Amino acid sequence: MSAALRQRLERAIARHGVPGASLALWHKQELHEAAAGSANLRAQIAATPDTLFQIGSITKLFTATLILGLAADGALALDQPVAELLPGFALADTDAARQVTVRQLLCHSGGMDGDFFKPHGRGEDRIARYVADCRDLPQLHPPGALFSYCNSGYVILGRIIELLTGTHWDRALKERLLRPLGLRETKSLAEEAIRFRCAIGHAPHPDTGAMDITPIAYLAQSNAPAGSTVMATARDVIGFARALFGMGGALVPPLPAALVQDMQQPQIAVPPHYPMRHWGLGPKIFDWNGVRGFGHDGVTIGQQSFLRVIPERDLAIVLLTNGGDANGLYEDFIGTLLSELADIGLPRLPAAQPGAVTDRAVYTGTYEKLSARIHITEADGALQSRSEVNIDFLGGFRPMTLRLEPVDAALWLAPVPDSAMPYPIRFLDFGADGRPAYLHMGLRAYRRVA
Repeated sequence: MSAALRQRLERAIARHGVPGASLALWHKQELHEAAAGSANLRAQIAATPDTLFQIGSITKLFTATLILGLAADGALALDQPVAELLPGFALADTDAARQVTVRQLLCHSGGMDGDFFKPHGRGEDRIARYVADCRDLPQLHPPGALFSYCNSGYVILGRIIELLTGTHWDRALKERLLRPLGLRETKSLAEEAIRFRCAIGHAPHPDTGAMDITPIAYLAQSNAPAGSTVMATARDVIGFARALFGMGGALVPPLPAALVQDMQQPQIAVPPHYPMRHWGLGPKIFDWNGVRGFGHDGVTIGQQSFLRVIPERDLAIVLLTNGGDANGLYEDFIGTLLSELADIGLPRLPAAQPGAVTDRAVYTGTYEKLSARIHITEADGALQSRSEVNIDFLGGFRPMTLRLEPVDAALWLAPVPDSAMPYPIRFLDFGADGRPAYLHMGLRAYRRVA
């Protein structure tokens, strides 16, 4: 099966312009692996199953597991306010800083702005200094009121881990999780990963448009608990997933059954246009026509990762990539595997209904968070979206005006050039004046400011 998977993966990455990819598939008590393409186009290093890729925000499942382990030890309670665990913890909203709980950080409902990527150096105090700077983070919504993906919350969880274990996050990860599980090909520090074959991210060169390695290898190291630095082989991620979801593996020491059940239960609803229905204590929760699944994705500098787990079908899939149309590759390649092995079809966005909305003026305005400001305007009888990005790691972002087409009063689609799939935008919390308080896109809430 692995040879056939490799051939299919080679064809798929060519279709989607992905330089290199590594796949691990666990099904019916067997592990299958495949890799294709290049780990580094410039150095001409081939991608193999032994290649470490950046797993990005899949790291959040590791951080969540460490937190659940501390809860099992009695060192913290999931509904305990963060301020009780972090002396001096502060946010721009002092009430929110007093109220936000560990559970809310785990399921991205804490409400503080999550896209805070200010570098804080490479020292062992980098996470502590990051959390100290969270005192200036604005609040997008009250704690627990809404789902909005929050990297900052997971760095704060990383600091809780440091204080309760008495060591820095990298060491806690290694000693409490990686080493007991035998995950020898998962590394959070570049000086450890360099002993392995490593993938680097790729992006179009700003002058030629040809795919080239990215000028920056990693996101800020202070964001490590949220996913900025960890690299792993696909098979190591499968090993972790099998242990976490009880598929022929087990955490060491095991989590109490009640905590495992809590982790896998819906904690907060995700706006309905996204592929997942809810978020748990770490994982996304999917409902594919009655088949329950879990997972997480990750995005770093030129690299993307995907994890899907269906315990009732004894199926887990990990796809690690280093550039190109990784989302298209996921829809194409992983979508086909899920259909073949689990009779699951990935959900599709509904079609636009041009006459669904007549009063477009109520949507116009400016919506923002730390990472971007989005202007919604009306022109020639249609809504338009234009983004100003405040965080542009590669310096290649070009503002683009997109025409929005309604599905209904809340959900709109933005057709994107060179993409077969439109970008969904949902408006939330309509007031008495008919105007929405939030725009939700890319799993994030943008608060109306004008």
